[in-house]
Amino acid sequence: VAEADEMVEAADLVVLPGTKATVADLGWLRERGMAAAIERRAAAGRPTLGICGGCQMLGHTIEDPEGIESSRPSTPGLGLLPLTTRFESRKRTTDVRFRSTGGSPLLHAADNLHGYEIHAGRIDVESGAARPFEITDRNGRPEPAADGAIAAGGHVAGTMIHGSLENRALRSGLL
Repeated sequence: VAEADEMVEAADLVVLPGTKATVADLGWLRERGMAAAIERRAAAGRPTLGICGGCQMLGHTIEDPEGIESSRPSTPGLGLLPLTTRFESRKRTTDVRFRSTGGSPLLHAADNLHGYEIHAGRIDVESGAARPFEITDRNGRPEPAADGAIAAGGHVAGTMIHGSLENRALRSGLL
């Protein structure tokens, strides 16, 4: 646990990536003390970014009443983002074009970005919460939609868009 703490504390940025086992991986983070270290780091205003499953872990709750991913109907998240995840049987797989809103110091404003979504279910973001990205089209068709969430203060952000860091403008701003 002490080693996990040191690793998280030493990082300039923590990125929780996507996963096919969000609830199990969140349990793994908790067992090793990494979840508590991530929570302390966020409380200190240090940058943390979650992508898809990582974004879901950063929220308040992960609901899975149909047992899509786990046998637990509800799992507490880390509580760092103003959102709740609800797994559903419908799986979204789309190619997306999007822009960064610049609403977080982690993610500078940029247009004409490319990534993809691949997840079962949805995130419900609290009313009035800042959003890091705006999707402009899905699979080549205009479909404007807000994506992700930003915590108060802007140092914790999450997105459901995979491949977002493959965009040079976002990656350069983040680094």
